[in-house]
Formats: sequence, structure tokens, C-alpha cells
Amino acid sequence: MPLILGAQSATADAGYQIEKSCRFNNPDSASMSYAIGSDGSLVANTINVWFKSNGRGVACPILQQYVVGTNAKLYVGGIAAVSSNVQYYSNRTGESPAEPDRISSAEYLDPAAWYNIHCVWDSNNGVAEDRMRVYINGTRVTAWDTNVDPQSGADFGMFNYTDGARTLYIGTKPYGSAAFLDGYIANLIVCDGQTYEPSKFGEFDSDSPTIWRPIDPAEQSLTFGTHGFWLDFADSAALGNDVSGQNNDFTPSNLAAADQATDTPTNSFATFNPAIRLGADSVLSEGNCVNTLGSAGYESVWSTMMVTKGKWYCEFKFIAGSHQYTAILGENLVNDYYENVVGGVPNVAYNHAGNKQIDAAQTAYGATYTVGDIIGVALDYDNNYIYFSKNGTFQDSGDPTSGATGTGGIALPSTTHAYAFGVSKYASGGSVGANFGGCPGFAITSGNADGNGYGNFEYAVPTGYYALCTKNLAEFG
Repeated sequence: MPLILGAQSATADAGYQIEKSCRFNNPDSASMSYAIGSDGSLVANTINVWFKSNGRGVACPILQQYVVGTNAKLYVGGIAAVSSNVQYYSNRTGESPAEPDRISSAEYLDPAAWYNIHCVWDSNNGVAEDRMRVYINGTRVTAWDTNVDPQSGADFGMFNYTDGARTLYIGTKPYGSAAFLDGYIANLIVCDGQTYEPSKFGEFDSDSPTIWRPIDPAEQSLTFGTHGFWLDFADSAALGNDVSGQNNDFTPSNLAAADQATDTPTNSFATFNPAIRLGADSVLSEGNCVNTLGSAGYESVWSTMMVTKGKWYCEFKFIAGSHQYTAILGENLVNDYYENVVGGVPNVAYNHAGNKQIDAAQTAYGATYTVGDIIGVALDYDNNYIYFSKNGTFQDSGDPTSGATGTGGIALPSTTHAYAFGVSKYASGGSVGANFGGCPGFAITSGNADGNGYGNFEYAVPTGYYALCTKNLAEFG
């Protein structure tokens, strides 16, 4: 079952809000780099970052500095073929042990959740196990697959100019076989020379004490040091802009303004769900917002969030291929597609031939569609109707604002089950981009938000309908 709310997503407007994040797309070889001109502190630093997983267990290098004999890194995944462990690692020739390392035994694969990763290098600490500390969502990690303590006073490979490790990378492994981050990061902060605790960057929600939420770094009197920085990704024209005051700006590579996202730790948006889909040879990309279909027939993919009430809007663009179906689907989505009853709930689809389809039964509905067309989906679960649009025009003279009359709407086959949004096809090949509002899987040429100001859509969101994100779900879901 896809998650309805991201496991560590704030749902209220109170408190500090992170407005933007940056999407790193592995197939684009997206990354950032910053060249240092001198040594920073080698015995003390703090890294704090919010990360949203691709959920597929591939290597996601967040931060790394490397030269032969000197290496420091923070990764999620890539330690084993299917793992999404966190790895915090250092290596410097002459140190003993040569490779202090922390690899968590837990995996972080939830594609609907934002994780806060906090790492502290504190090699002058008198307690060996405290010289290299890792926290996830405010809680210290103590269960390790690999656990090697640094020696007292050991140098960390990061900010090491003398050894020749003079470039700091975000989102890529700078040696050996290529590896690129595939997911989202927000509020990446490094404090050179400081050993801050997580409480400088976040706190547990007083109403939901298991939820870790960010606090405003600008109010914490942080000392960033020579090579410290704070990337908030707020400037789409300069995603690597350092707002710490140190002006340690990063140079983006294969990143564009479209990679700035409103999907953040304080308002997480739905994406396609890599864990709940039919079609093992399909590939997700662009922050899980593009599905490239494989050679098999009957492939489907659904959203990470489901709804049981309210009014919701999203868009899908058909980028390549044929025989596509935009569907609203019921519970128990594993191994299913557009014309199967799921958990006793018939699925509803608008297919490429212009028909509405409830399971295998097709009837005339609207216009045909093909590559380049954008299909809008407006689900009114308060009145139990669904409406489909093609390039901004609702089919069958549909009026999503008609309420209980359901003008031009398709009656939901069930009024008691949770529904997810998705696409399905029965012929091989093709690709489709989803737009749930957080970071579209296709280019937006206009830009329309919902009534709460959330989302970025190609066509106007019908009055009273909302993007599928945690803030809206907290209010209407």
C-alpha cells in the first residue's frame, strides 16, 4: 500500500518552512562542485541535509571529496545491490585505522518520506564511538552493519587541500564507475570546524513527538567556517548559491531551473511509487515523476499518496508510445492494471481511444489523445465523481465544480475505498510524465497553483481542487 503521508513530513503551517529543494536525476548525470583553495578544519565538521529517496536502492552520493589516499563521503545506498543504508566514511593515508566508517543496518527506502541526515566528525572527542556520529530524523543511529571508529585527532578527508582533494562534489562519485544521486535534497548545510548537535537544525513536533521537523538555521547563530555553506536552492537561476554568507557557491552541472522543486520536508508531494507498480522493466526517473515503459505488456504505476475524501487534481503527459490509460485506481494495487478489479473496487480510466473504461468495459467519452497531450485528472471524492481533461478541456462537457450534480463526471464505482492516481498501458514501450505539483515530470509553459498556492500545473486547477501534498492532505484529506 502506498503511503498516504510521508513518514517524516510536517503537516501544519506553523514553524519554519523549507520552500524549495533540488531534484537530482541520475540519467542526466546531475551534480554540483565547489573548489577549495586551502585546508579547512580536518578534526571537526557538521553535515546536515534533508533527503527524499528514489526508493530503488541505487547509490545516491550526497557529498564527497576525493583524491587517491584521501576520501570523505556521505552516501545513501550503493553499499549493496539492493540497499539504501546511510554511509558516512573517511579515508586518509597514514591514519590508523585507515578507513573510519559507519554503515547503518537500517535502510531508508520510503519514496514518500523526507529524511534528515545529520553527521558529526569530532575526532578530538575522548570517547572513541563519539568521534563519528550519525543521526536520522533527530535520533542517533546505533545499529551498524559497519562500525569503525576514528583514532583520536584523526583528520577527516573533507576540506583537505594539502592532500590534493580540492573539489567538493554534491550528487556524484568523482572516481571509478559513475554514480549519481537520484532523488531530492533540501537545506544542505556544512559547518566547517564545528561539532553541532541535531537540535541546531531540527526539533521533534510537540503535537506529534515522533516527527522530526526543521527549524530556521538563520536563528541558530551557526558558524560556517572557511569552507562551510548553506544551499537552500531558492534561486532557480543559481541552484548552487551559498546563502551562509561565506559565498562558497557550487557550480551546477546538468541541472536546470526546472530541477528546482517545491517538494520539501515541510510539504511533501506525491510522485510515482517505485514500490507499487506492475512492470519490472519500466524505469522511473526525474524524481520518480517520469515512467519509461519497458517491453512487457500491461504495465502500471501509481502515486505514493492515496485519498479517501476531498477534491484532488493532477496531470499526466504522454511523452512517447501508445495505448496509454490515465486511471484512478482502488486499494491493494500490487500486480494490477487498468482493467482489473482491485480489492473489489473496479478501476476507472480514460484511454487513448477516447473511451471511459471501468475495468474492461468501454464506452464513448471524449477525444482521443496521443504523444504530447496532457491529461488532467480531477477527483471529487466528496461527491463521488471523477473528471478527465485533455489539454485543459474537460471531456464530455464535464464540470468539476458542479458538485452533487456531477455534470459530465464519471461516477466512482466505490465510495468507501482509498484511491490512488496512476497510468497504465497494454503495449510495449513509451513513457509518461506525472505532475502532482511538486516537480513536474515534463516542462511547464504556463504555471498554475491550486487555491492554497501549492503546485505548479500546466492548466488551471478547478476551483476547490488541490494538489496531492501533505499540507493539503492535512487540511482536506
